[in-house]
Parts: sequence; C-alpha cells; structure tokens
Amino acid sequence: MENKKILLVILTASLVGIIILESIYYSGRRGWEYPYHDAYINFVYAKNLLNGTGWKIYPDEPAFTAPSDYLLPLIHVPFYLFPIKNMQTMVFMDLILHLLLLIFSSLLIYKTFSELFGVDSILATILAIMHPVFSLSYFFGLNSSFFSFFFWGTLAFLKTRHKFLPFLFFLAISRPESSLAIMFIVCIYLFYIKKKEKFHIYIFGTAFFLSVGQFILNYALTGQLFTMGVRPQFLFRNFSLSDSITELFVNLSGQIKGLLIGMSSTTKLNFWLTGSITIPFLGILALIGFLRKKYHNFSIIFLIYFFIILIGDSSTVIAGMHFNRHIAYTYPFFMLMAFYGLKEISNKLTLGEKGFNLLITIFSIIVSITWFLNLTLFTKQVKRSKLLSDLTISASKFIPEGEKVITDSPYFLFNLIDKFKVKIISQFYSPVVSRYIPRIGAFTEKSELIQDMYSDVKYFYKGIFPRVPEGIKTLTEEVLWRSHDPEVNTTLYKINLEPVKKEHFLPQPYSLFWELDTGNPISEEKNKYRYFSSIEGEPSGFLQKGIIQDDTIWDGGRVIAGSEEFIIRTNPDYYNFLVIRAGGEFKGVLIKRDIFHPYNLKLDVSNINIFAEGILIARLNTERTRNFIEWVIPIPEHLAKKRNLKIRSEGNFISYHYFVYIVPRTNNE
Repeated sequence: MENKKILLVILTASLVGIIILESIYYSGRRGWEYPYHDAYINFVYAKNLLNGTGWKIYPDEPAFTAPSDYLLPLIHVPFYLFPIKNMQTMVFMDLILHLLLLIFSSLLIYKTFSELFGVDSILATILAIMHPVFSLSYFFGLNSSFFSFFFWGTLAFLKTRHKFLPFLFFLAISRPESSLAIMFIVCIYLFYIKKKEKFHIYIFGTAFFLSVGQFILNYALTGQLFTMGVRPQFLFRNFSLSDSITELFVNLSGQIKGLLIGMSSTTKLNFWLTGSITIPFLGILALIGFLRKKYHNFSIIFLIYFFIILIGDSSTVIAGMHFNRHIAYTYPFFMLMAFYGLKEISNKLTLGEKGFNLLITIFSIIVSITWFLNLTLFTKQVKRSKLLSDLTISASKFIPEGEKVITDSPYFLFNLIDKFKVKIISQFYSPVVSRYIPRIGAFTEKSELIQDMYSDVKYFYKGIFPRVPEGIKTLTEEVLWRSHDPEVNTTLYKINLEPVKKEHFLPQPYSLFWELDTGNPISEEKNKYRYFSSIEGEPSGFLQKGIIQDDTIWDGGRVIAGSEEFIIRTNPDYYNFLVIRAGGEFKGVLIKRDIFHPYNLKLDVSNINIFAEGILIARLNTERTRNFIEWVIPIPEHLAKKRNLKIRSEGNFISYHYFVYIVPRTNNE
C-alpha cells in the first residue's frame, strides 16, 4: 500500500512538471526558455568560474560580490564541461534537473507529512504539489528549487542523522536566509525528537555553526555579511525610516494576497473570481487546521517562522518577484493545514467519509483551476522572455564584432558576451551598479555611471526597462535599430561619450583613487558620511534630477545648509588632489516613496569652507555655480600621509560628488 502511495506522489509530481515543461516549450516558440532572465546570469557565473575569471561577470570587477548565493553557479559548472554549443540544449538539461528536484521534493514532503504528523497524508501531499507558487517556482532556473529541496530533505530525515546533516549542510549554503530555516528546523527537532531519545548537543552545535557559516565566509571575502546580490535590495538602505515601514506594509499585503490566491504578489487581481473562491477555501481552512489542538505547538513554531521570513522578503525593493519564490517552499504546510481544516469541518458537521470526500473533491477542483490560471501567467512571461532574447540577437547584427556595448539586458550579456565586450548596467547583476539599486533615481545614477566609467563605449542597447537613462538621449548620435513591439520596446543606440570625458585640470597622467557619491546611501555608509542641514522641511536626500552640464552630465546629491562630514582615502606615495563637485542652486524633485514632490530652492550664496582634520584647506566661491562646478584642491602632503582624512565642508550648497585623484611623482623629486 505504501509503495502505491509513493508511486502516486511520483506520478502527480511528474505530471505537473511535464505540463509545465510543455508549456515552456510551446510558449517559448517551440524552444526552451526561462520565464525570467535571472537564470542566465548563473550560467555566466558558471562559465567564468570554469575559465578562471572567478566569482564575477567581468574580469576587472572585485570577486565574490554579485551572486545571491554561491551554490547555483557551482551546480551549473558541469554543464559547460559537456561539448554543448546549442544553449537551448543546455537550458533543457537544466529544466530536466529541476523536474527531478520537484519529483524528489514531493517525495520528501510526503515523508515529512507522514512522519512528523503520523497520518495518511497522500491527499495533502498531492494538494501541496498542486499549489501554483510551489510547483512553478521549480522552473525559474533560480536557486529557490534547490533551497526547497534541501529544506524538505532536512525535515524528512530529522530522525536519521546521517542523512539529516548532509541536507542541513547544503541548505546552509543554498540561500542567505537559510540561517532562519535552520533555526526553525532545530525548533522542530527539539519538539519532535527530544522527548523520544537523548538530545544530541552536536546536532544543535552543527546547526548553529552552519546558520552563521555563510555570513562568516562572506564577511571574510567581501567585508560584508551579505552578498552584493542581496544587501542593496534592503528597503531601509534606500528609503527613510517612515517610508521604508510604509513600503514594508505594502509588500506584506501583496505577499499575503499571493499566498491566499496562489499568484505572484505583483499580479493584479485580474483573476478575481478564482481569488474570491480560493481565499475562503485555503485561508479559512488552513486557519482551522492550524487551530487543531493536536498541532498547536507546530502551528506556533511554523507561523512565527513564516512571518519572520515574510517580513524579511517584504523588506526588499523587489519583494514578491517571481511568484513569491522566496517563500514558496513553505506553502505545502498551508495546504496540509487546509486538508486538516476540511477534516475538521466534516467531523463537526458529521458529514462522515462521503461528505469529506465531496469537500476534498471540490477543493481539489478549485486548486486545479487556480494552478492552470497561474500557468497562463507563467507562460506569458516565458513568451515575453523568448521575444526579448530573440530581439537581442537581432539588434546585435548592427554592431561590429568585438565592440564594447552597454546594456541593461541580461539576455545580451548571456547570448553575446563571447562576441562583444558587454558591460551590463542592470543594478541587480553588476557589483558596480548594485549600489544604485533604488528604483528612485536609478536612471540618473546609471547615466552618471556610464559617463564616468564607460567613456569609450559606442553602443547602448536598452532591452528591459521602459525608460532610457537620463542623459543617454543627449549622447545619442543615432538609433541603429528599434523594435516596435509595444510590450518590449527595445532600442539600440549609437552614442558619443566624448563630450563628457572629464578634464579636472590635473597634470597627466592622473587616476581616480577614491570617491564619495553624496545622496547615495551605500556610498555614504562606506565613507562614514554625515550631514547637518538647517533648511526647514529638510529637502535633503535623493534628487531625481540633479546637475546638468553640457546637457550630458547628470548627478543626484544632497541639499546642504550647514555642513557635511566624511572620511577620504589618500595615497602618500603620490600627489593627492581632492576634486569637489557642488552647486549653489537647487532646481529638482524631492522624492519620497514613489511620490514626486517638486521643490525649487535658491540657496543664499556663500563660500564653501573645506576642512581636513580641522585645518582649513580651501575656501570656494559659489557665485558662479548656477548648475555646478568642480574645484581641484591639492591635499597638503603632511595630511596625505595619514591615508584616512576626516573632511568637513561648511556652507550653503548642493553636494554632489567628491573624488581623490592621484598623480605620480617625478623621478627627480
């Protein structure tokens, strides 16, 4: 009998997975395509690991900064060991891998339900497999599927330590939030195991070590607890406290809607009929199941854990992306509790076994309808992704091979990195651009980054975002190619960056040694920046539109009526020059949580006094700073020897940027 139940789980998971694979194949125009471009970045990392570039997209970037985890790129490395030139074949192999993960995860869920709850849970397992978010999350090509597999494997083998610990280890390195999952599993372990056998202290010690091991490793490699792929997404780094809390509650409501309806939290309620049916069936039934006395302890532990990870995911600027994949692995618990809720209702109403079978049939039909409706949303995304990928290849035909290209499209990076020198300015993938993660002001900052760092690039391919970064329009010489599809309006620009190559009136050769981008929270934190402004209403902070010079340079900054302090780095082996970019008049937009507040302000013109370690080193006149001006200040040699200098700027001005440039000493000095 048990073998028949296991076979039924395997068949159900296989059927669900095959239907998803067929949908991917046909919606991808008879080809294999991931619904989201994120998956392809892992292939790029894997390829670079194999060719010796390391944990990075570009050879000249710092290592260990961009991936959200280190496991998935490693898993993809063997794919490049096969002599496969057709990327469709590689994607197909990867999709088959995730199909197997779904099947084995389903078996682990069945084992967990049976052993932890001690009941016949075959129906609950099948319902769990049919939860839209859970099953679809296995086919994004992202690390959520591996995290889910290791999570359920750890629970399934709580009583078998030689199998429990390997699953626990891989869970620990599969996602940054694994530390919370491990603590949840330890609590379940104590609750279910301690009463039956002697508590083994090494289990708890191992779990604790694994829960913090990833953070220790990352801190040792990068100086940060979280990878660059995670930490810039935190709301509280990008918004004020009040705005972050408001945004958090908005995200929470969306996440809960996604749980109850089974859709992405970012999806509008266009399937309102299915949602209105699913909410009472899943939400109310699950609540009834959680309230059963037999499972009070488990319910409390699980719900506390669930709301902690829910709040954690909602604290990011991209909460709920990819059908709530970050919390999808917990959904089988809700389906289990909904199953018990049905049992409770049938018992209370004395409907008997026939009544319960009727209720479970109705519930299964509703879950199936919801699953297929979500599948339509999923396949629409696959179709769009395939279109974007094809358009990328079409646009590349207008670019000579070997040229440098700026793009916001991961498809360009994935498909054409061997043909062109590609720099991606999508804030989620480049460690350099990741500091510009805020949705607000990102286009201004991207434009600035392009002009500051990629001055020899001649082509810009816009493939994802609906807007062109501010400043690119004025740099455009011509549009070489354009897609007229209203859903994916992609464009290839030929650009001329010659007008914005900076000349700071410094002797050649000089090189950039240090910088502070004021108004950018990550740059400010790195340089221990503080500001003191006396303007009523504090119109300080992110500015959507900042300075413009020659219609090309854009930069957001802070309004200062008082002073600002920060730490700069110097190199005593060179001549050091402090370059200050500031202005005396503010005309821009103050932004608070997606609401644009026009705010025009003309500051009382005054001098800007610059102090280094309390010593006045410059007095700058702001009378001619209608937009902005750059001043070059030599740093006295006796101060430059300190390597880390405390700088204080006083006055009424707009603070945009600070740079330290170094110039080599001559041989006869």
